[in-house]
Amino acid sequence: MFFRNLTLFRFPDGITSASRSLTNSWPNTFFVPCGPLELQTRGWVSPYGRGEEMFSVEHCNQALLALGGEDKLLPTAIINQHIAEKVEELEKQRGRPVGTRERRKLKDDALTELLPRALARPSRLAGYLDIANGWVVVDSSSRKAAEGFISALRIALGSFPAGPGARENRHGRS
Repeated sequence: MFFRNLTLFRFPDGITSASRSLTNSWPNTFFVPCGPLELQTRGWVSPYGRGEEMFSVEHCNQALLALGGEDKLLPTAIINQHIAEKVEELEKQRGRPVGTRERRKLKDDALTELLPRALARPSRLAGYLDIANGWVVVDSSSRKAAEGFISALRIALGSFPAGPGARENRHGRS
């Protein structure tokens, strides 16, 4: 596995308990596919791929991790079309226009009806945790996705004080 894009985060020295906490906290944060009424889910998966049971590759205070995700694809145009059909049907039955409050309820009903049939798009985000040197490296050019990785790490560990990586000058100092 090669990293193509890097987003760096720093965390303070002295967090050596993080590597021990990783293996103890995995069962609570495994990836579970989306349920019928969920828009997205996130959880830790094996960096080795599907069907593997190791959820981190750890060696000398360093760990390779992978965050799996699933997002339901439900375009707004589909929802709006479904609502328009229901509104038209109700207006024919009642002989009067449908109000705003009723439209909101129709939208909620449409989501409840359409979500179980929506397609789910899988995703995977790799990261490298260097506990000895205080770095988290996430394979993403998207800052938002990288911060999602750090948030999942915070949830798994209970607390993880990581912030954006500082740029070093040519003398190796921040």
